[in-house]
Amino acid sequence: MQEVTSAIVALIGLKVTISDRITKVKLLTKELERALPAYNRSKGMVRAKFFDPCGSFTWYVMEYTKKDRVFFGFVTSSMCPEGEFGSFSLDELESVKGPLGLGIERDLYFTPKPIKDIQRTISEGQHV
Repeated sequence: MQEVTSAIVALIGLKVTISDRITKVKLLTKELERALPAYNRSKGMVRAKFFDPCGSFTWYVMEYTKKDRVFFGFVTSSMCPEGEFGSFSLDELESVKGPLGLGIERDLYFTPKPIKDIQRTISEGQHV
């Protein structure tokens, strides 16, 4: 029993150590904000990709309304793998804190591409 308790304490300690040392990636940089068109002006281009590293949600960002701090784009998850279009709040995304203290991340290696290409890739069962 002592070994099990020690293992649990070690894991809990590891969790605290990991979450305390995480460098949070900024979701909306000034550069990205300048690149994002206003509502209804995206012409079908996805400019950024956000994801939940501990879950199944992925947000493909197409537009941004600075005044309201709201994005418009395409969202996929295990509950809706084919995805759907909708709005999502920067403030809500930034407030998420999942397991191990991880929040929503921005894919630093994502390159802008047409939404139709992303939808086709997803419909083929592949990752974007």
